[in-house]
Amino acid sequence: MAIQIVKAERKKAKMRIGVSSASWQWKTYSSLLMAKWLANWDLSKVCLIDTENWSGHLYSHLWEYSVIEIDPADASTSNILEAFKAAEDNGFEVVIWDSSSHRWDWILSKNDEAAKRMYNNSFRAWAETTPLYNRVVNHMLASPCHVIVTSRKKQEYALEKSESWKTEVKKLWMKDVQRDTFEYELTTVFNLDSMHYATVSKDRTELFDWQEPFIITEETWKQMREWCESWAEVKVQPKPKVEEKPAEPVIEKADEEKVEEPKLPPIENERFMKACEKISSWEATIKSLVEHFTLTQDQKDILKELFKDKKD
Repeated sequence: MAIQIVKAERKKAKMRIGVSSASWQWKTYSSLLMAKWLANWDLSKVCLIDTENWSGHLYSHLWEYSVIEIDPADASTSNILEAFKAAEDNGFEVVIWDSSSHRWDWILSKNDEAAKRMYNNSFRAWAETTPLYNRVVNHMLASPCHVIVTSRKKQEYALEKSESWKTEVKKLWMKDVQRDTFEYELTTVFNLDSMHYATVSKDRTELFDWQEPFIITEETWKQMREWCESWAEVKVQPKPKVEEKPAEPVIEKADEEKVEEPKLPPIENERFMKACEKISSWEATIKSLVEHFTLTQDQKDILKELFKDKKD
């Protein structure tokens, strides 16, 4: 392979969106709304790959869209790839995969079968099943369509010793029924709660930095669509040369025509400390914090002390 070095250039992007929630918290409905806005309000350009026991038809009374049905017990590599290729070959602009959790269940069952042939060595079995998993993920990432992927959440539990040394079952958090690293492949991941509010656990667009839980609206997706399409037009232009002028007239003119820049809002201390936690875990950057808020001198001193060795 010949190595080539090229100038970094922003190009038009296709969204890879994750939508995750527990049962009956509007994964499919929210995904269809997102797809509608990504397809310029034309759902005839949207195809839904349905492994949720034909639940993809539940909203057909609201919109006209296309569905590819796959048996949830047979979300195999060949079936999922065939569904994606059919949607792409027929000119659909947005593909919804609802849901990837059945695909993960299929992968786990194949890994168990392989482990039994390998004397119950499940770690060794992943060498056989990981390529099957990667084939679908790689095809999804290379798809010419916008892709929205849903996944289920389930309650995680742990066995812990109480103060009286009794074993108790403790509820932990809600975990996606999907491979832990799958989120890394996506552009933005929305997590829906029981009140249909969304939080963002991963976002490459920087549109949702520091945002509190919110309802996904048309304005949300208008911003995301503009983010996608703006990439094609942005080009780096050389800075024009400015002719040198006498110092005094320039200073006077600058003083007369100086326009105050809009002030950024302050940030409360509690929210500031949460932001510091995200910066320390590499989920956010110091730059994005100072670009969105006006910091007090105390807050600036805290940032310098906590992250004096951190390169942003």
